[in-house]
Amino acid sequence: MLVVAGRIFSAAAGLDLPSGIQPVAGIVTVAASVSALLFLMVIFSGTVLHLYTTLAYDGVRLSSGVALWLPLGAPVSAGLISNSVPSSVLFTASGVLLGGGALVVGMVTAADVFDTTPAAGRYGRRRLADEITDPVAFLDADGDVIETNDAFERQFEVTEAAATGDPLPAVIGATLSRLVGGDSVELITAEGRRQFAPRVSQLRDHRDRVRGTIVVLADITDQKLREQRLAVLNRVVRHNLRNELSVVRGFAEEIGNDGVSNDLAADRIVQASDNLITLGERAREAARLLDHEPETRAVELGSLVSDVAAELHDGATNLTVETDVPPDARVETDPDLLYRSVDHLAQNAVVHNDADDPRVVISVVTDRDGAYPVEVTVRDNGPGIPAHEWAAIKEGKETPLEHGSGLGLWAVRWGVTRLGGELRYEPNEPRGSVVKLRLPQTDETEPSVVADPTAATERA
Repeated sequence: MLVVAGRIFSAAAGLDLPSGIQPVAGIVTVAASVSALLFLMVIFSGTVLHLYTTLAYDGVRLSSGVALWLPLGAPVSAGLISNSVPSSVLFTASGVLLGGGALVVGMVTAADVFDTTPAAGRYGRRRLADEITDPVAFLDADGDVIETNDAFERQFEVTEAAATGDPLPAVIGATLSRLVGGDSVELITAEGRRQFAPRVSQLRDHRDRVRGTIVVLADITDQKLREQRLAVLNRVVRHNLRNELSVVRGFAEEIGNDGVSNDLAADRIVQASDNLITLGERAREAARLLDHEPETRAVELGSLVSDVAAELHDGATNLTVETDVPPDARVETDPDLLYRSVDHLAQNAVVHNDADDPRVVISVVTDRDGAYPVEVTVRDNGPGIPAHEWAAIKEGKETPLEHGSGLGLWAVRWGVTRLGGELRYEPNEPRGSVVKLRLPQTDETEPSVVADPTAATERA
């Protein structure tokens, strides 16, 4: 039975058994032949991959690649081309050593195989990417993430292992075409909303084929805020300052004339002067908001809102101020920037309120699962914010036909932007304004130190 099976198996394999080998050993012979074939396939595949690596990557020198290939690849290649090499040399360890022994001296001396390592280039490029302070992501030809640097992982709160294999939009919330097509893009990060200037470069191989993409995201949030400040202050200097000085000059020229009483002229001059002083104070406050270096700490929102409400009561007689803050409501943010932003909104709600019974409500809503876990709302019953003024604030720029009357809301917008949040407005019913400061990153644990929101705040 075994003899018949051996004959059939040998015939199917196309083998001519030597006369000294019995048919019963055919299965063993075929198994040995298959093992030898697999051995050759492994050697051939390894040789091809090694030579490709040598040619494709600059970290491996050609001389070192050839020297590493010759000891094993040369005897096997020779055996495949002709039958002149005995099988005992081809398939035994002694044959391999015989083929490579003559090349050992050349490998060590001429090719310097053991003096260099291609890993240096790999680790060097990785170290360079991690030293870059801007987020960097490497994408494959399909747009999936294959590698990131430390700044990218911190900014988008993701590890390289978790991001690898995911499409770029799933990680940062923006498509590659959106990054390529714009000068700037707004993204949600660990620090909230930030403005980035994307730089996208294609990765090409030695045959100029596109193999992937490098995405670098330069944070330009502070740069954008400074550009806005220059534009707004320029408008203020040209518009508000000129108007008030015109009033001062006009009434000063009327002093002593019969047309206008001296008392009226003096009152209007004092009023215009006060407006200029207030304008200067707001300009300095806006500058402090942008020049202040944020320091994130745990802030007790109940204490902060109480301090803002107390400031409002000090400057008004018939004002009603209400607060609504959940117990133990906290947020991880800069206490100084947050206090100044909320205080600016509350002060504006009082100063511009023309109601007989002015009323301001400051409330806090928390939602740990929301995009903005903390929302501070200032509600009043005043005249509301003019549509053209809010349009300028919302768009982040002013035009000659669409600009705000002052710096109050701009200062709030700049402060909230630096906190990584956003500012929203809606009319109050039946009258007034509702302005919301939406903030990221609530505190998940009990803080060891809770910041006093007024400790670092010196009001002008």
